[in-house]
Amino acid sequence: MAFSHYRVSGQPVDPYSDRMTRLIVAAGGGGDAVAAAMLHAALYGDEDQAVILTYSWDRLLIDPLPGPRGTDSFTGLEPLTQSVRSVPAEAQPIAPAGSTLPRLAAELPHTLALLDPHHGAEGITRQLEELVSHLAPASIDLLDVGGDILAQGDEPTLKSPLADALTLAACCQVNAPIRLLVAGPGLDGEISPTTCAPCSAPSSTPSPPRTSRRSAASWSGTPPRPPPCSPQQPEEPAASARYATPAFPFPSPTKDPRSTRSTWTTR
Repeated sequence: MAFSHYRVSGQPVDPYSDRMTRLIVAAGGGGDAVAAAMLHAALYGDEDQAVILTYSWDRLLIDPLPGPRGTDSFTGLEPLTQSVRSVPAEAQPIAPAGSTLPRLAAELPHTLALLDPHHGAEGITRQLEELVSHLAPASIDLLDVGGDILAQGDEPTLKSPLADALTLAACCQVNAPIRLLVAGPGLDGEISPTTCAPCSAPSSTPSPPRTSRRSAASWSGTPPRPPPCSPQQPEEPAASARYATPAFPFPSPTKDPRSTRSTWTTR
């Protein structure tokens, strides 16, 4: 099966050009996709192109249907690989669903790729492996705003761990170096900055180009669990075993009366 080349700023891009491609995985949804664009500008400048893999999982104010959107919730998506579709500015969510991604695609100079969780962590792993094979990215970053990706799951203030847990579990299965970055620890109010602090450590990944601009990234480090995403540690349990993945398709959603976001519950 043949697939079209990805696009940046609405123009076809030669995958064999001299420009390096950066793959950034937005761990938690649309807000993380915006942060991914900021991260790319801070770390890599304008010389490289980015593919941002992100959920379409918005607050009820934007999307009245709880839960994440899959490929069948849009028109106008474009194929990147067998399992991954890009979201161009011309794409539209199918009513009554809503999504911020087409608008972001129109405003950001990057390719937005839809992260579809409807086949669980295994499906996301497959999407990541296909992108790594297709793009041969110069770097892969997993980005979370707030730091709830570091949570153990029993924190009383934690409201929406599922999206982050799925992306983290999938990234730990990919046979490629992936750096976990946290921007604005505690910013989304789900875990406190003091919870993030013990996890803070200098990144073992070599510094990217233009390191003088790196200070714009708030924080980077390695979470204490699941164990480091490294194929050199096969004796450690896989991340997917520590973060229980619910059965898919998703169970019935219920709305959390304390939040503007939906809550997925298993029955």
